[in-house]
Amino acid sequence: MAGRAGRAHPPPGGPAAGAERSVLLTAIGDNAGRLHPQVHAYLQALGGSMRGEGVFDAAGSRFGRIGLLARPVMGPGLLVTGKGRSVPFELEGAGARVAGGHTAIRMRRTLWFATGPQSFGDVLVPGREPGTVRNVLGDAGRVELLLACAVTRQGWFRMRSVASYVRVGRLRVRLPSALGVRADVCNGYDAERACHTVAVRVRNPLLGTVLGYRGAFRFRPVV
Repeated sequence: MAGRAGRAHPPPGGPAAGAERSVLLTAIGDNAGRLHPQVHAYLQALGGSMRGEGVFDAAGSRFGRIGLLARPVMGPGLLVTGKGRSVPFELEGAGARVAGGHTAIRMRRTLWFATGPQSFGDVLVPGREPGTVRNVLGDAGRVELLLACAVTRQGWFRMRSVASYVRVGRLRVRLPSALGVRADVCNGYDAERACHTVAVRVRNPLLGTVLGYRGAFRFRPVV
């Protein structure tokens, strides 16, 4: 597994010293004990700061540059217009504090398509309902998903969206299912290759899959 030319993957990582308990581990509560040890280590590392590199077997959006038409509404740092196979990517995550003093995770992913790099980011904050997190998408934070967190039988970490929202000024408006998206995220571990795995699919009931990626990576804590 290789990243961009000339860059080697960091060794498998563990939690950074002094990292707070991440919002994802808090969301699953006692079920955290059912996680694969390496998946647990990754989620805990997100309570501090980490960086990772890997390759997506396949990644992108089938809508291509048509997706740019939604940028004035959605804002920057959200839409991906590229599509490809064997796409190197970089991942950055950091624990943070948001309004109200809540712990959060800020994520940034950069995908190195053949046409050039594209980045998107999001923030994960605790949900009001037990077992959930709010996923605030993009740099403008105008789109939000409510994600239900669970542990699979294999010990992987899984999140599935249960509601979609848009922000209009100070209003947070829930979208009807036909206008929203359904996201499915699964983080696992490949023991043979000693690397973490991730698979994401985002679908709209009318348009089908609007974004997807799957691949593997390694990470290291940043102290």
